[in-house]
Parts: sequence; C-alpha cells; structure tokens
Amino acid sequence: MSLTVFASLIITYAVVQTVVFLLLIRFIDPYEREPVSLLAVMALWGAIGATSLSALGNQLIRGWLPTDVAIVFGRALSAPVVEELAKGIALIIFVIVSVRARGRFGMPRFEGITDGIVYGAAVGLGFAFTEDILYLLIGASRLGLEEGFVGYLARRDFFGLGMLHHAIYSAAFGVGLGLATWSLKRGAKVAFGVAGMIVAMALHAFNNGWVQVTLVRRFGFDKVLAYSQGRGGRARSEMAETARSASNVIDLADLVLVVVFVGLIALWLRYQRRVIREELEEEAGAGLISRTELLLLPKYWQRTIWYWQLIRTGQWERWRLLRRIHNELVNLAFTKHRIARGTAARADAEQHRRVIDRLKAQKAAFI
Repeated sequence: MSLTVFASLIITYAVVQTVVFLLLIRFIDPYEREPVSLLAVMALWGAIGATSLSALGNQLIRGWLPTDVAIVFGRALSAPVVEELAKGIALIIFVIVSVRARGRFGMPRFEGITDGIVYGAAVGLGFAFTEDILYLLIGASRLGLEEGFVGYLARRDFFGLGMLHHAIYSAAFGVGLGLATWSLKRGAKVAFGVAGMIVAMALHAFNNGWVQVTLVRRFGFDKVLAYSQGRGGRARSEMAETARSASNVIDLADLVLVVVFVGLIALWLRYQRRVIREELEEEAGAGLISRTELLLLPKYWQRTIWYWQLIRTGQWERWRLLRRIHNELVNLAFTKHRIARGTAARADAEQHRRVIDRLKAQKAAFI
C-alpha cells in the first residue's frame, strides 16, 4: 500500500469517526437539539484554532521548565492548562454571543448542562481529531509507519473511551458554563465557570500524569527520567509493567467519568420534562393544546413512535406540521420558564403562541 493511500485511509477513518460522534452527542438533548452547523463550527475550532494555540503554548511552557522535569512531567504540566484554555475560548465566545442574542437572529441559547456537554464535547472531538493525526505522524517518523499506526489505533479505537478524552475534558468546562448561564447570581456564574475549567484541567492532568507520578513514587525521579529517555537497564520491564497497571487506573477513571456524565444528562432531562409539564399546564387550560398533548410532549420517545407511525402510513405533511407544533410548544415551555427567571421577555412567549396558532391552522386546513 502506498503512503498516499494509507494517509487517505487514516484521515477518512478519523473524519468518519468524528462525524459519527458529533451526530451521536447531538441526540443528548432531545428537547432542544443543537444545530449541526454550529456543532461543526465548534469542532473546527477544536481541530484548527485550539490545536494551533496549544502547539505554541505547550512549546512555550515546556521551554520554561527544567529540561529533566519537562521530559518526565511536561505533558502533565503544560497540556492541561494550555489545551483546556484554548478549547474553552470557543465556548466562552458562544456563551457571550448567546446571552446577548437572547434567542434572536436564529442564534440558539447556550443554557444548562446538556448544552454544555454537547458543545464542549464537539470542541474536544475536533481537537482530538487533529492531535491524534499529529501523534501518528510523530510516531511514524520515530518508530516506523507500522508502530505509529498501532499507537494511533490505540488512541482512536472507534467506540473506545480513549478518543473521548478531550471531549470529556471540554464537556466538564461546558457543564460549568451551562450551570453559570442557569444561575441568577453573578458570583455563582463566575464560580461555576471557574470550577468547570479547574475540573477539566484536573481530569486532563490526571490522564497525562498519573503514570509518571506512579513511576516516580515507586522508582524515583532519576530512574523514571532514564526510562523516559529509552534507558533504564534491567528495571525497564518492571517499570513498563507498573506503567500498564497505572494505565488501567486511568481506563477505570474513564468509565467512571462516562457514568457521571450519563447521570448528569439523565438528571437534566428529568428537569426539562418537569418544566415542560408545569409550564404547559396553563396552555392546556387556555385551550392552546389538548390534555393528550400535554401528557405526550415530555415523553420524547413516545412522540417519536407517533411520528414514525405517521411517516410509515405516508402522512408526511401531517408529520411535518405536528413535529413543528410540538417543537414550538416545547420552546414555549422553556421560554415561559426563562420569563419567570427574568432571562426572557413576555413578547418571546407571545411569538411562540402566534407561530403555534398559525401551524395549527395549516394543520386543520390540511386535514
């Protein structure tokens, strides 16, 4: 196989994997699904902007460190700070623009835990895409193409946790920003945002440094330095075994983090369902929606089954109108909740009601 064909296959594999995960994370929030175009922009920032800034920042910080410290702990000291800040820039800009737009001009709101996870993970996936290809090129130049490819696949096992590292770190910061946008107190907003970044950096530092910390505690700094430089004599095999055991701890931590994020998502979706039920109760009393719709709207998967039945029986136009009506009703519920919190205007709710009335008239005319 020629080098050109091999490179094309590698890039295609990475692109397909990244796109698949971007589409999967979009389903995390079924009630306010994020635009694919905006997720793509976030991923592009991670792949191009954040990696470019990180390359400069990592080089600068490692240049400040003593040479021996940089060899052993360089990745654990520089990357968590530089890379998480670089990735976080896109999220901070989006939060500022989203808050100022207040849902106008077609700009979606950045609000809550699921938004933070979705957009943060998108940035992290883009960053991992470029970083892993760079590691492949470095590994291939030092160890040969075959060894470089083995290392690359270890980092990008298609549905493995390794390729989700950067997505998890950036999502942690996203959760902090999501909670900040939901908080009404300025001090709490700052605290949530800072806490999210600290957690992201801490998780990143643990992943990059736990093996080295474990080796230094057991064998001492000088022996670990020699091991990192390809020396170490008879102790190399024992140190390699210790490194593998420490890596297993990181893998276990990855599983725990995924479970934690799944739990956070489940709690936020439960909160969203409660908001939909409570805020649309008044609309049902006013006749804007029926009691049947009130019971159905918070149950996304039951709604999906209903939509599928309409599609299966060829009722495409009814499906299209019904889906738009339901989406507007959900948006109305969240808008009313924001009005109660002082983060939206009553005119926003009235606009949703007018759209719903118009769509219902179209649906009645169609039937």
